[in-house]
Amino acid sequence: MFVKSFQYLEMSLVAKLIVPGVAKRGEVSAKKKVIENAFNLGKSLGLEIS
Repeated sequence: MFVKSFQYLEMSLVAKLIVPGVAKRGEVSAKKKVIENAFNLGKSLGLEIS
């Protein structure tokens, strides 16, 4: 369904950020590498727009 939504909107998927073992709010904050990866992904997306 996610892929079809992107196709409909004529958008391309540029990256995936998957965090296994996270179910409750705030749990991801303990995963420092995930936070770093998410930050870097956000920075790279900003560079693509500029």
